[in-house]
Order: sequence, then structure tokens, then C-alpha cells
Amino acid sequence: MDRREFLRRLGLASGAVMVDDRAEEWLWLGSKGVRAVEVPTVTQVGSVITWQTRQPCPSLLQVLSPDGSKSHFESAEVVEDHGLAVTGLRASTDYRFQLLSPTNGQVWYEGRFRTLPAAEGKRLARFAVIADPHVGEMEAGHIGFPDFSFTKGYKSWDPNNPHWRFTLRACLEEINALGPDLLVFAGDLSTHDKPEEYRLVRTLLEDLRPAFPVFYARGNHDIPHAQTAEDNFKKGFGLEESFQAFPVGEVAFLLPDFIDRTSKTGRAKVRTEDLRRFSDDLKKYADRPTFVINHHQLLSRRRPIDWADTGDADRLIDVLLREGNPWLMLCGHVHGADLTLLGNGGRIIPQVALPACKDYPCGYGLVTVYEHSVQYNFHRPLDPWCLRWTNLTRGMYYGLAPKLNYGRVGERNALFMRG
Repeated sequence: MDRREFLRRLGLASGAVMVDDRAEEWLWLGSKGVRAVEVPTVTQVGSVITWQTRQPCPSLLQVLSPDGSKSHFESAEVVEDHGLAVTGLRASTDYRFQLLSPTNGQVWYEGRFRTLPAAEGKRLARFAVIADPHVGEMEAGHIGFPDFSFTKGYKSWDPNNPHWRFTLRACLEEINALGPDLLVFAGDLSTHDKPEEYRLVRTLLEDLRPAFPVFYARGNHDIPHAQTAEDNFKKGFGLEESFQAFPVGEVAFLLPDFIDRTSKTGRAKVRTEDLRRFSDDLKKYADRPTFVINHHQLLSRRRPIDWADTGDADRLIDVLLREGNPWLMLCGHVHGADLTLLGNGGRIIPQVALPACKDYPCGYGLVTVYEHSVQYNFHRPLDPWCLRWTNLTRGMYYGLAPKLNYGRVGERNALFMRG
């Protein structure tokens, strides 16, 4: 199957996603020897810029403010896969940035970004979210069936350090350094629901000794492969039940389990008792901002939602719009950035889908809760192995990974105001 046939079968060649057969964003930019320039993270006071060069060299960029002042950021490390954090910026401000040749200062590339607006009110909480680490996965980038793939697979260059290990470790190390109030996994911690896969997650966490609690939502890969099989997910993380609701400080969290365990692929399904419990949990924490972490999206403008009955998703949306005080819903499963507003003209609830941490665009989410707003940022680890792997797996799905998974800047970084 060639690239065009692959696009046709996905419904992309018809215009659902604009595709340039030249894939210009993945070509070397002219003769400058630079490609894959991205701004994955933008906050009120900073950003992260990543790129790749044809030859190893130090990293050098300058940021130009509206008043003409310049700030330089650099790293002396000689690499092909570059990443620099930009700091000291102002909220709601347009900036230009330039990637510079470290030998003669020539401008290799120029881009721009706008910082987020200032948040309102005191900070109530900050938490991190990791989606789809897929511990135990042998290769990334497959689309197809267990015994046949339409697309090329990508494997770590070091067989002793698989991609899921170094990407998850890099995300956990950055989160550990940030010190949030808690960390939530948004499902698909495993690939094959094996006890050793959950044990590997626990081992990584134990090595880092985080000073914050960690919670786990089930994904479609985290289900027994036979109805009579033991629930390795619950046993692996010491959970009495997988449908969870709890307060942390001044906010609350709901981690429902809507995975259909009778389905071979673990599609989402809502039983009557689950819908009732979801409604009751929302009502229970109506006195505080509530955050729902559910593996599957309820609605998407980009791709079909993976529900056994789409009416189930509609019923959940109806409950969210009627009950409790939900501020934000976070999902995994689709492995790409996506933002959908759930609402009917009255209550509006943002639903954010996180990219997978295991491959392009590679990272985790950080949510900061204020009295009158909530901020979401996607963070790509600046770990050298992650940067190299991100640029490698950018070629997944016949080079369409950026079109499918990267999303727009507002789907990776946003400030949602509360009335």
C-alpha cells in the first residue's frame, strides 16, 4: 500500500486533513540544514522550541520582543536534535524567534508565537497527566491488525532501552522536578495487560520517589484478554476498584472506568450503574472544581470516537452539562492533541486530548487550577533521547504524524476562563 492509498483509506485525501505530498515541513529548509522546527509549549512567561539540524552543532536562538529588544538562549552541547526553554517573557505578547548558525550568526529560521493571557485568581492546584505510555510495546507507529500493519514500525536504537522506557522516565523526571500536587495516568499504561508491564511502571516510580500521590485510570489496553482472567490493572496498582472519585485539597477528580471488558479492543461502553455513579460523584463534589480524566474522548471534530454505542457518549455529555461543577475533561487514547468544547450554549466544558508520551509528539500535560481559570500546557521533555526519538517518529504514518497528532498551538496550550 502506498502513501496515497493509505490516505484514501483514512479519509484524509478527500480534504479532511490537507496533505502536501512534498511534506515540506519535513524537508530541510532550503540550504540551511534545519528542519522539524516546533514550539510545543507556550505559557505566560516562556516557551519551548525544538528543532533538528543536518549536522551536529551547538544550539543558539534569539527571541525578539515587540519593543525590539533581544534575548539569547543557547546550549554548548553539540547535537543534531535541539531543544531550548525560553524564559522571561510577558503574558499576551507576540514574539519572534530566530534559530542562528553557531558559527557565523546567520539566521537559519524565523518563527513566531504568542504567550498565554495572565491567569486570574489565586492558584488552587497543579497536577500532571500522562497518557498512553504503552509499557511493553516493541515498536511504535503501527496501524493495522495484530498480525499485519499498514504502516512502518519504529524501534529504539538501543534494544536494552526500549522507547516506552526512556520516554516515560523522561516525563516522570521532569514532573518530579516540577513537584505538582498529584500525577494522573490517563490509561493504556500497558500494551498487553501483563503483570510485569504494570510492575515496570511501579519500578520507575519507586526509583524516582515522587513526593506526590499517583493515580491511575484504565485504558483499553489495560483489560483482561478473557472475561474470566484476573484484573491485572487493579492488582498491579493495588486498586480496590477502577472507578474512582476523590478530593485533593480544594479540587476533586473523577477517574471513571467506561472500558468494555467484553470487547476485544476495549471500546468504551456505559452501563446503567456506571452512569448513575458518574452522576452521583459529580454531585458529591459540586462544591469545588472537578476534573474528569477518562481514557476515551466523548466528542471529536477530528476523528471518530471509539465507543460501542455513540449514544453512551451523548448520555455522559448530558450528565456533565447538568451535574456538579466539572471544569475540564482530559483524555488519552487518540495519541494526538485535540480540543473540543462540550456544551449547549449554557455550561461549556473543555475536553482536552493529550498526545501519547511514548512517541511523536512525545510529552505530558500540566494543568494549573486558579480561582477563575484553568491552564493546560503540553510539555515535551528536553531529554536528548526523547528529542531524538521525537524527530525519528515524526515520520510515522507515512510522514503524517505532525498532521495527525501535533495539533494546533491552542490545542496544546490554553487558558480557559471561568465565569
